[in-house]
Order: sequence, then C-alpha cells, then structure tokens
Amino acid sequence: MALRKLALFPATKNTCAVARFASSLADYELVELFAPSFLRLDGLDVAQVDGGPSAQFAISDFSLEKLLGCDVIYIEYDVCLSDLEVYQDIVSHAENMGKEVVLSHQLSQKLYRLTFETVPINEEMLYDIPVPVIALLPHGLYTGQFAMELALRRHFSDRGHKVAQIGSCEAASFFGFETIPSFMHSSCDAYYKTIAFNHYVREMVRTTKPDLLIIASHDPIMRYSNKVLSGLGVQPYIMCNAVRPDAAIVSLHHGTYAKDFLESVSHYCHYHLGCPAKYFNISNVFSSPDPENDSKLDYLTVESTFTLNNIRQEMEQDGIVLFTALIEGSAAHAYAMLESELEENIQTL
Repeated sequence: MALRKLALFPATKNTCAVARFASSLADYELVELFAPSFLRLDGLDVAQVDGGPSAQFAISDFSLEKLLGCDVIYIEYDVCLSDLEVYQDIVSHAENMGKEVVLSHQLSQKLYRLTFETVPINEEMLYDIPVPVIALLPHGLYTGQFAMELALRRHFSDRGHKVAQIGSCEAASFFGFETIPSFMHSSCDAYYKTIAFNHYVREMVRTTKPDLLIIASHDPIMRYSNKVLSGLGVQPYIMCNAVRPDAAIVSLHHGTYAKDFLESVSHYCHYHLGCPAKYFNISNVFSSPDPENDSKLDYLTVESTFTLNNIRQEMEQDGIVLFTALIEGSAAHAYAMLESELEENIQTL
C-alpha cells in the first residue's frame, strides 16, 4: 500500500515534533513542513523552531506548487500567526486541489465555531481500567509535550509493549493513535464528560487489548493567574478522574525550580488529580507575562542543550526526576526509570 504524502502548516512545536518522529508515521510519508514566507524559515532545520538538536528535516516556504505533490495537509493554529485569512486561504487552495485537509481543534473553532455533540452513556458509573496508565500533563501551554508523547510511545513500543494512546493534538492520528475525543470539547458539564471519557477508554482498552495506556491532556493542570486561566485545569481533572493514572509526567516551562515547588506540584497532582507525579519534563520554552497585557503570556524558545545544562545537577533528587524531552539521552533515562517502576509495581506490564 502506497504511503500518503503528508504536509504540515505552520512550523509549531507540534508540527516540528511530527517531523522529528516522521519515521514512526503510520501510512504517511512526511514531505513538507510549510511556513509563511515572511518568517524566512525556508531551508532551515526544524531545530530553528523547537530548539532541539538537528532533525535533518528542512522547513519550506508555503507554495501551491509544493502543495500539489501532497495528499493530505494538517493545519494547526499558531498563536504567533493570528491572521485567520492565512489559514483560510490555504484551506481553500487545498480543497480546490482535492487535497484532504485536517485541522487542529483550536483552528477549527476559530474558523468555524464548531459545536460538538455528546455521546450517550449506558450507566452512570466508572469502570476500572485493567492496564497501567501513564498521564502526560502540561503545567503550561507550549511546553513541547507532543514530542514527549511520541518519544514515550516509541520507547515502550521498541521494548515490545503494545501501547494504546490518546494524544493531545490531532496530529496523533497520523501516528496511528487516538486524539482527545470530540465530546470532551462539548458544552456539557464535567460530571458527564468524566463518565463518557471513562467509557470511551474502557471500550478502547477492551478492543485493542494493550499492555499500557498513555493519556495526554492538552490543557494545563492549573491556571497561571486570574487573567490567564489556561482552561482552569478542567480537562486534566476530567481525564485523571475518569482513568486513574499509575504515574504521571508533568511538563514545565524552562526555569530553575526549588524542591519545594516541585513537591507542591507533585502533591497537587496526587491529591487533586489522583495520580502520583515524580517525573518532570523541563521544556526549553520560557514563559513570562506580557508587559503590555497581563491577560497574555510571552514565550521564548531556547536551545534544549541550555535547558539540560540548567537542570543537570538536580536531575534526580529525593524521589524527583527531572529531564528535558528533546534531548534523547536525558529523556530515555527518565522513561527507563518509569518503565522499571511500573514493572515493579504492576504485574500486567
């Protein structure tokens, strides 16, 4: 069966993660990672955007000629590219060419204001999920978590484990695993969503019979401030109450974190979300309040090696494990520790 040729737009943390793990794509071949020409990224490696080591994959200026050579284009909203006409033009061109267009949830909402229907539930009860569960939880937006989702999947798959997974963005579908179901974006209350998500996961596990389940929240576990609400932690609360994780990895923005702070986040996850959190991915993205608008945050990406050097002295201390996901050696060590911990405590893995 011929692989379908995949294009991505624009160059974001998530689309760069797809490029980094292109060898793991299911039934797709990544041929283009497009960016607007005014960003002057043409010919540059994706490392220029996500700050990781070279991925040997170059970004291209968007062009209709290059789009002709693709079968599918995945388009994601980028907070740094807020002009919706840019996206609308690309969608229109792609549809006129007969290309399949896949949009991220956030972009779909901004372009079309979609409403999402709920799914019926047969019983108001929560079922046990009979496999080990790892939750991937961002502490803030733009922590590069999707790259970690792909790396963790590869880690366990390479060791012979069958992995079922729910990813934090729609690009997960290109790798053969599920995305957050549409009813999680509906207007129904958290009570219903918790039950529905539990039933959704139970059916997934029943039909696929995995050794391990990985679930990832898109929204952060808590608000940043009273003006930067970040979803108020509702989505991860629903997911973790519906499917009690055996372990969690929390992704933090770049920074030097005191032990007391990390312990407070760990305790928050334990008591509020019901999952133990001792693993922390320190991303290579700084966040800070916008000096001209305190309802927004500014983000700055640095090289991942800088982040690694910043945490190297404190990578393992008193039960807390720090790593940075874009540095393969750092991440692999943490994943191996997590795997060993699950094998010691859970007989099914």
